[in-house]
Amino acid sequence: MEIITTLNLNDYLSTKSNWHRRFLYDENYSVKRDVSFVNEEYDKERYAPLQSYLLQNPKSTVEDLKQLEFKLLGMDQEYSHIYSIGEVIYRSPLYIFRAMYYEVIKKILKKYITGRLCELGCGYGYNLDLLKYISKGNLPPYGGELSDSCISIAKQLEISVSKFNFLIATDYKFIMEGSTIFTHHAVEQLPTANVFLDNLSLHKEKINEIILLEPTYIEDRSTLLGGMRNKFNLAVDHNHDLLKLIHNRKDIDIINIETDFIGMHPLNSTNLIVFKFK
Repeated sequence: MEIITTLNLNDYLSTKSNWHRRFLYDENYSVKRDVSFVNEEYDKERYAPLQSYLLQNPKSTVEDLKQLEFKLLGMDQEYSHIYSIGEVIYRSPLYIFRAMYYEVIKKILKKYITGRLCELGCGYGYNLDLLKYISKGNLPPYGGELSDSCISIAKQLEISVSKFNFLIATDYKFIMEGSTIFTHHAVEQLPTANVFLDNLSLHKEKINEIILLEPTYIEDRSTLLGGMRNKFNLAVDHNHDLLKLIHNRKDIDIINIETDFIGMHPLNSTNLIVFKFK
């Protein structure tokens, strides 16, 4: 039996898929994403159970928590996971995808980072632990996060995570001199990225570069799968304008953009965006 197989759209979006019905038959589904919605979906539903588990199992590692996080979503490490690379859809056990996916993240950070790693919207610090030797000069990475449950988890795991809200300008003051800003599926929670870019620009003297691994609406997608990705983006109220804003801002130098290069969820595929402020 093959461990990694490819799927076509018929296999992926069969009649068993919720998105098949939503795309073709206009099944009513929409989300209004705001701070209260994000707190409910992540802090209370996703991360609070991890915090309770850690209190009962204080010797747990950050990897133990990540595996539990997937398990609570119905995916153990042998789960048959569907993902995408570009326009090609694959299926493999989750543990194989995770190994490949996190190796991709490491390679990207190693290629572009020139400062001390600062992840915004870092959760309980899984990526900070994964990338703890990435920062230049071996300075420990640090991050900011909205979820109180995550901040408590990170503190117990001795990972440096501060309270942070993308929408509050003063929360960006914790960014240290010579930092490389990194986000991973965090800006997606902001239907518009305007406030994020404006707030970051206020601290540009402290920032070396910004590395974003984020989904977003992309106007010039032209394939069937691309159109479905845009429709998914609108339905779940993920970010609608990140790439457009970055292209249009005169205070930004774009270093690299790779659209839809990988997707933990094929309809919510990740774009690589690397830039600096002028």
